[in-house]
Amino acid sequence: MASKTMVARPGPLLFGATIFGLVVWLAVLLVLPQVQGIGTGTYLSAVLMALLFATLLVGHLSTEIEFQSDGIAAKTFFRRLRCRWSGIDRVEVRPLLPGITIYLICTVRGPVVFTSLWKNHRPLLEALRERTRFA
Repeated sequence: MASKTMVARPGPLLFGATIFGLVVWLAVLLVLPQVQGIGTGTYLSAVLMALLFATLLVGHLSTEIEFQSDGIAAKTFFRRLRCRWSGIDRVEVRPLLPGITIYLICTVRGPVVFTSLWKNHRPLLEALRERTRFA
């Protein structure tokens, strides 16, 4: 049983992978000036990859799903969504890779997506099963 208020957010594996990717591309940017014959396109690609991982990190830091007794509140870098338990249309569970599952919550206000790599994903799924008609 989930508590009255609990928060699910990206877990340490996602943070670690994102930080690792960012560090690798920043290291590439430091090494590129020492290599002869590197074109502008290579520098631009490395900068864009570093920006991609930095954006993913900011996204992971700002993303969470809070589930309360009356419903869920999802927050991302771009939007906030609140929905009552009765406003959930369906819940889809999609296996991606061994050990990784994607969960899609279809609400009347829009979709909410999280994965099995998130902290508290099991209590969130348990609360969805208990409080919606999809048990």
